[in-house]
Amino acid sequence: MKGKNGGGHLARRIKQRMFFRGDRAKYVAGVLGVSSAYLGQLLAGDRSFASANEQLLRRVAGYLQLKPIMCFMLAGKIEAADFSSDQAEIRRLTERALDFIAESSYALEAGVERQMLYDVRAEIQQLVLLLYQSATDTRLMPATEEWLYSIVKEQAD
Repeated sequence: MKGKNGGGHLARRIKQRMFFRGDRAKYVAGVLGVSSAYLGQLLAGDRSFASANEQLLRRVAGYLQLKPIMCFMLAGKIEAADFSSDQAEIRRLTERALDFIAESSYALEAGVERQMLYDVRAEIQQLVLLLYQSATDTRLMPATEEWLYSIVKEQAD
């Protein structure tokens, strides 16, 4: 299993979506093509999303309205480091981008400090970067798609 948390982040995202939409487990299980019992085990952490098959994770992505690659990262199947062979350069660029975000009005308004961004796992840092770039239409990392794919590749090794 790749991820340290076995997909706990993904389970939390599904629970949040279910709560906000008012979806029942039986409905979500049907959308995902699994039994209610299996969904319950995944959400409770008794079963790991990291061991889920590709098709299930793609259906989860559809339910969460995320790109499938994000579900693979949240499930712990791949990590940001899978997308690049030059880890030192990725780390340097990531730190520079996190510094930029930490100085932004968004971070100030949310009470987010530089060290908080540095202290989270690399996968969460990458998601923060992608969200910031999407929200502000600002490129902090070069060639985002290539960079993201280079991060995913190394996790699978």
